[in-house]
Amino acid sequence: MFKKAVSSEAIAKFSKEHSKSCWIKGRKMKHYYAIFKKTKEAIEVSFSDLQGCVTFGKDLEEALDNAEDTLAAWLAH
Repeated sequence: MFKKAVSSEAIAKFSKEHSKSCWIKGRKMKHYYAIFKKTKEAIEVSFSDLQGCVTFGKDLEEALDNAEDTLAAWLAH
């Protein structure tokens, strides 16, 4: 499920090059890439395009739920 580690510089470069917008119901929507990193204690999630937007979960399902909530909160402020 998890592949080899990638440097944060490579992730930032990929995000910048592949960041795209689309239109849904007449509104412009931007895509954000989440980086999932498995540790012994949890699964950490970060968004390379959004400095300081990070969360975690005890398993993949919780990490994904927390990532959705964290991204929504970060974008609302």
